[in-house]
Amino acid sequence: MRDLALKLRAAGLNVVLDALKNEEEWNKGGPSEGWLNWSYAQVEANDRVLIIATVSYSHVYENKAPSGVGVGAAIEARRIFQQIAESKGINEKFRVVILNAGDEIDLPDQIKVYHRFSPNARPSDLADLITWLQGSMVASVAAVSSPPAVLLPAYPATAVTVDRDGFVNCDAAFSTFEATLTENAIFRIVMIRGHGNQGKSTLLSILYLHCRSLLGARSVARAEFKKGGLTPEEHVRAIARSLGVSAPSVGNIDERVHALLDACQQRPVVIFFDAYEHAEVDQQYWVNLILERTLDDSSLRCVVAGRDLPPARSQPWGRLSHELECDALRDKDAFIEHAIAKGFKGKPEEIAGLVSGFIRLRDRAINAGNHDHTISSQALLEELQSICSTGGCLQ
Repeated sequence: MRDLALKLRAAGLNVVLDALKNEEEWNKGGPSEGWLNWSYAQVEANDRVLIIATVSYSHVYENKAPSGVGVGAAIEARRIFQQIAESKGINEKFRVVILNAGDEIDLPDQIKVYHRFSPNARPSDLADLITWLQGSMVASVAAVSSPPAVLLPAYPATAVTVDRDGFVNCDAAFSTFEATLTENAIFRIVMIRGHGNQGKSTLLSILYLHCRSLLGARSVARAEFKKGGLTPEEHVRAIARSLGVSAPSVGNIDERVHALLDACQQRPVVIFFDAYEHAEVDQQYWVNLILERTLDDSSLRCVVAGRDLPPARSQPWGRLSHELECDALRDKDAFIEHAIAKGFKGKPEEIAGLVSGFIRLRDRAINAGNHDHTISSQALLEELQSICSTGGCLQ
């Protein structure tokens, strides 16, 4: 299910999946209103709803599951049943998806009559599913703005142009980022939040190189904030040089930022901002000017990374932004798969123990206010690479 959600994101769709929301927005703590209330609300809140059919879901839908099993699914199923009944079976909102052979067995009669997509068994079904889902986006996209066609090129989500070996657990970030580059993208701003030593800058560098290879060097710029670093005017001049346009030399910062972006209109521009937590108030101001321009400039995209981020909810551009939580160490299984692919010959439990040890050291350093780069996610990947290159076993 997660794999399907990432593929749909890569096609430019805004996908709501409980597992992804829990990782990216709720820090694995679940929704504030509780899972039952959240699950119930999603059926009404979203334009289209996919029913991922399994035998157990069918039992829940028809109230045949044991008490206490699939409570969240049961809440959703009752709401779906009610809406289909109220519309007298005329259903434009719900469709069935079959991910595994046999899951269609015992489908409830009420949903059996509707079209089913089997994207794993028939690749053409994935394209058909995306086409059906995109039909619900037209009104949403028009409500955001009605600019000329976006100049950013569409390309397959599988087009990997840089080596991702320097990062693990980045599939969701890549899918979200790639989706922002497609025509009629719902999101134009990606924000990456994370504590120190969790891989934000590494991820940003990979996305930056990926973007350069897709769009060209003159479409991409990067600004990194440091204490005592560049002034706002110096940052604007540096971005202008990266984009190959004349740097505005007169006017206040508002005028210089808008002159810079005016010079880049009608061509794709992606601006990366790193270490936003170090941005002073005057730096935050001009970054916000650029983020606001995404409302009017259909070819402008922004990526902001930091321990702290701009307050999207209170800004007009907030509806065009999507926030990701960055922690390269969060999924031990991903590290185990990475290690085996690189030639690790030991037991999976050894890699899991190595990751756990790094996490304990890192969290201890973070709690002490010490951002030690020797215990970062990047250091762990380098340690893993060293182990695999010297025989593939822990000593």
